[in-house]
Amino acid sequence: DGASQFVSDYLSYVPLECPNELPESLFSPTEVLRRQKGNCFDFSNLLCSLLLGAGYDAYCVCGYATKEVTLMDQSRSQCPLLKKKDTVQKEEGKVKENKYDVKPPRDLRSKYLIKMDDRKVKERHDEEQRVKDSELARIAELEKPAPDELYGMRVHCWFWCWLVNERYQRTSSLSQQLVIVLKLTST
Repeated sequence: DGASQFVSDYLSYVPLECPNELPESLFSPTEVLRRQKGNCFDFSNLLCSLLLGAGYDAYCVCGYATKEVTLMDQSRSQCPLLKKKDTVQKEEGKVKENKYDVKPPRDLRSKYLIKMDDRKVKERHDEEQRVKDSELARIAELEKPAPDELYGMRVHCWFWCWLVNERYQRTSSLSQQLVIVLKLTST
């Protein structure tokens, strides 16, 4: 976790010039550290080199990703710090009735009129809910991203590693289709 944190904090991300083609050449990890910037292949190569040095069995994995992943655009994802916490509902215990308490007077209103008032309130609430739902649907339609002409063709690179001793599989952001697996050797 420390190696990936170092790479993400120390380097600046530069998208690929041609997002649907593999880069013709890769920089060495030393050069990437010197320049302090790189694309996804540079990030993965550097991180794999660090992990190999730390004793992990690390790989660079190349595949296809969405535009948001390749451009590191997280504007449409929800911030995990802003998620609503589950509200704890307090159980309201029944208050014991004391036989010496004064009883409230009986409700002498018409049950039919009470039922009609409740129906009007429910209809008003349903109409407000319909308006809210239509407004949310309109906003969701406006916020949809523009169609991506390169959808399914954008190249991206991740890292994949195992602990050498236990062969315990640890993956990081490896959910897209895998195309090429390059084994890195420590130099």
